[in-house]
Amino acid sequence: MPTPAQVGSEHLLLSLALQRDSDVASVLSKCGAGPEALRRRLEAAAPGASLSPLERMLRPKPGLPPPMAQEMQRVILRAAAAAAGADTISAGALLLASFSEPGCSARAALEQLGVPQAVRPFWPQILASF
Repeated sequence: MPTPAQVGSEHLLLSLALQRDSDVASVLSKCGAGPEALRRRLEAAAPGASLSPLERMLRPKPGLPPPMAQEMQRVILRAAAAAAGADTISAGALLLASFSEPGCSARAALEQLGVPQAVRPFWPQILASF
């Protein structure tokens, strides 16, 4: 898990869940991993972990973004590889990369909420967002 002064994959997961009109956010919510469930889970695991990006930016060094945890970097690189040739990395690619990264705190949060089993019927919808 990243330190409280780092942005980790759980922050990425929370941002995916907060996207309006997103297939990924809709699927996460249907599987019990909506924004409030994720916030509660993140707060229980690491108090202060679900602070907004702005709040987190202002805490360690005002005006500078906090450093990105190594696990977050690996998730983004994995998603970028999956989206090779595309102009952007989709929310679906980021979610899939979070599920695929061993030791990823977003993956652990999803597992604790029972999402891996619940999301299986929705994979075609998620993969269509690539």
